[in-house]
Amino acid sequence: MKYYLVALLFLLTLNIFSQEKKLWKAVFQYHKIYTDKEKARMDSLRKNDAFYRQMQGFANKNIHNKTYIMFFDNHISKFYQKYIDKNPDSREFLNRKNTYLYLFKSYQKHQYIQDYEVLRVPFTVMDSLPNFHWKITGDQKKIGQYTVIKAIGYEIRPILKKGKIKDIKLNLIAWFCPDIPISNGPELYGGLPGFIMELNTGKDLFLLKELSLNYKNNTTVKPPKIHKQKGNFKDFLIERKKIYERFKKYHQNHRKTQRNWWQN
Repeated sequence: MKYYLVALLFLLTLNIFSQEKKLWKAVFQYHKIYTDKEKARMDSLRKNDAFYRQMQGFANKNIHNKTYIMFFDNHISKFYQKYIDKNPDSREFLNRKNTYLYLFKSYQKHQYIQDYEVLRVPFTVMDSLPNFHWKITGDQKKIGQYTVIKAIGYEIRPILKKGKIKDIKLNLIAWFCPDIPISNGPELYGGLPGFIMELNTGKDLFLLKELSLNYKNNTTVKPPKIHKQKGNFKDFLIERKKIYERFKKYHQNHRKTQRNWWQN
């Protein structure tokens, strides 16, 4: 019965929120979670691969404790990283604030556009929003002043392994707030009768730091620029692998040239 009450609350208040023109603003703290198996794999790479050690040295500050900003309403949202690395070496290496730049979601079209830059090479991902197979447990807790409800689910995510695309299953734990009846959340996540305030993907953890209404409504949610190199997420995985291979080959050969590696 309590699940039906949550759904009813969602439907009743959604009509009120649908008239609201103002945007919500959420600030998330992000943490990377490593399993024992993943830690062992990374330790092995650091020990045996000098190139990987160099990459980790530059990117280390961009892996942990990121801060993300999200603006959202009933239909669309943008999600981007606030963190700026002040280390001059990493800034030169990445040439941008981060490698995860901008995510735009449209729930009306069930699509997303994600703007990446991998080692200075831009790429736009345009794909359908995934299904997260949620099941509401009914467990509750407080996040700040809000009562949130626990949901468990999973997603099927493609990865590139040994040159081939394969699917893996990621188990999810989300805490959503039915008092904010907008079916959205950090990154690609959503699909619950309320806004996701905490999310654990088994690899990543998103924790809400701040939530407010953008009363001035001076922030518009627009899709990012579409780059020349574009495709779906599987296309991006393949292209990213090629970029890393070109970069690694360039440094292994110690080429002395005035041209930048990505222009070869």
